[in-house]
Amino acid sequence: MDAPRRRLALSLIQRRSGLARSTGGFAIAAIAKTEQFTQEIKVNGTLFDDRLVYVAGLFYFDESNDSDFADISTSALTGVATLLADRRLVNTTKATAAYAQFDWNFTPEFKATIGVRYTDEDKLYSFLDNRAICAVTPLPLTCIDNRNFVSVDN
Repeated sequence: MDAPRRRLALSLIQRRSGLARSTGGFAIAAIAKTEQFTQEIKVNGTLFDDRLVYVAGLFYFDESNDSDFADISTSALTGVATLLADRRLVNTTKATAAYAQFDWNFTPEFKATIGVRYTDEDKLYSFLDNRAICAVTPLPLTCIDNRNFVSVDN
C-alpha cells in the first residue's frame, strides 16, 4: 500500500471505528483486487433402456488475488496510531478436472456404481513486507517476505 493510501486508510479506520478517540484498539486496513473465472461442462443421460445412467464432465478454475493489508494499533493513552505490519500477498490458483460416473441398474433395487475423477491444481503465492525496515539487505528475520521462507517443491 503506498504512503498516501496508507494514511487515508488509517484516517478512515480511526474515524469509523472510534480509534481516533483515546479508547485504543486494533484494525486491519486492506485493499484487494480479485479475479476469478470458472467453467464446467457436464453431460448426463441414460443408455440401454435406462439400465446405464452416466454423468461426465470437465471443470476449469482460474483465480488471482493481490491483497495489500496493514495492521494498525491505536494507543488508549495517547490516541496515536502505530503501523504494526504492512504486507502484500499475491496468489494464483489454476485447476482443471475431468470426471465420470456410471451406474448400472441390475434391478430397480440393485445397482453398481463406478466413478473416476482427475484433478490438476497449481497454486502460487508470494509475500512482500512493505515496511521500511524490510527494504534492506540482508532482510531481517522479522519480515514476512518470500526471502525469509524456504521453498519446497514436491
